[in-house]
Amino acid sequence: EFQSYAVTPPECIAHWLADSVEIIIDPRGNASQVLKDTANTFKLGVFPFTNDPGNTNGNGANGPCWERDADNHQGYATGPLAATVDGAPNAPGVVVKSTATWVGNNSTTTDHAYVGGGYDLEVKIPMADLPAAVDPDHMGFDITPYDEDNQLHIDQSTRLGWSAWGSVQSDPYNWGHVRLAGYTPPAGRPTTPATPIIPDTAVQGVESPQTVYQSATNGVTIAGLPPAPATDQITLTHATISPSAASIDLTATGSGTARVFLWAGEHGYIPVYTSSCASDPNEPGFTPCASTDGSPPPWGTDMGGHALRSVTVAVSAGAKHVTIPLDAAAYSALTNGTAIVSFQTPANQVEALARPLARAGV
Repeated sequence: EFQSYAVTPPECIAHWLADSVEIIIDPRGNASQVLKDTANTFKLGVFPFTNDPGNTNGNGANGPCWERDADNHQGYATGPLAATVDGAPNAPGVVVKSTATWVGNNSTTTDHAYVGGGYDLEVKIPMADLPAAVDPDHMGFDITPYDEDNQLHIDQSTRLGWSAWGSVQSDPYNWGHVRLAGYTPPAGRPTTPATPIIPDTAVQGVESPQTVYQSATNGVTIAGLPPAPATDQITLTHATISPSAASIDLTATGSGTARVFLWAGEHGYIPVYTSSCASDPNEPGFTPCASTDGSPPPWGTDMGGHALRSVTVAVSAGAKHVTIPLDAAAYSALTNGTAIVSFQTPANQVEALARPLARAGV
């Protein structure tokens, strides 16, 4: 009933952070059974309106935009940015019509109610855009609308669904199924889904200190990969800092690649938006105090001042000592710091470790 923050064309990603509708299709209806999950599927996230008064996306002034997310060929799917996706285009021929008309600003002092209390979408998806020919008797299908009432910045929204399991976005076995009576795929359209196109710039879980820390604390393996076996594991035996360096000692039972991160401060609450608030103690970077608040902060390479140092080292069976130089600023920031380590074997098995950084001699 209320319009969310209006995304700009470059923000036409991560549709669950604003008003949107996701249409998800498993053409063969067996993506989970063959252990591919969303890699064998088509997932289209549609924003009903945008902050695009100049019509740079080509869908009309402030018109809708759409993208593919975490599927067989993810990335921008409309406007000039669609050409930047590896193997572009990823959704040729998709047509979206929306009745939503953006109110024209993201200010909370403006009435953001939808005319008529909501909006209508009509979406056309060519069958040829799907990763494989459709099984007309067993096509996996779901529609998951997202409702977000925050006008100041993109935020986590409430998700509904035709099949409404909590993990429905990522688990095709929880999707509904439809039968396309009388439909026969064109001759020659493959029944085996295309190989997923993964961007070269995609971040791997072992390269994300937040992902590794989460794995180390909750026991769920990094990115769902197999855990390293007993014959190929590491132990984080020592982690200290001095004014000039961090000293990390690892002991391995086999070979692989270790990525060591030095993390400063809080692991959970990390500012994700700029805010003019003088104090934001409970959720740093989430509280808006002005209509100009809400832009993503310049995370750079240190994730807002948290990921201060990192090194990647090859390890083999035995002890491995790692020294990471520090300056005065980093030493001070790491007073309550953590050593976070990911380990990856040649067989792509993983392990995650985390240990508070002690001060040498203390």
